[in-house]
Amino acid sequence: MDPAYDVLVYGPVFCDIIFTDLPSLPVLGTEIFAGDLTATVGGSAIVAAGLHRLARVGLIADLGADPFSAIIRSVLDDIGLERTLIREHPIPCARPWRSPSRRTGPSSRASRSWPPPRI
Repeated sequence: MDPAYDVLVYGPVFCDIIFTDLPSLPVLGTEIFAGDLTATVGGSAIVAAGLHRLARVGLIADLGADPFSAIIRSVLDDIGLERTLIREHPIPCARPWRSPSRRTGPSSRASRSWPPPRI
């Protein structure tokens, strides 16, 4: 029997927003402009994308009806990583995120979670 996957990756996926060509590091209370912006997969999806180059990978995660989930779907499709183990939800998936601040330190924001999938 040949298993469908060599590796299973489970965990939250994120849409990483990367600003490049910054003239300097941001300073609290000031505004700077980036020369470019890239949106790509993060969290468990970046692990699955890297492993996908070496093996047959199944990504177990949740995506919703929101713009960031659409970006994640698009990137996974572009690299050829199948999405059969990803649960699709008809509502936006709120993700935990961190907002660094010199005064208060990292602060958590909204999140929504679902129970682990049965496989």
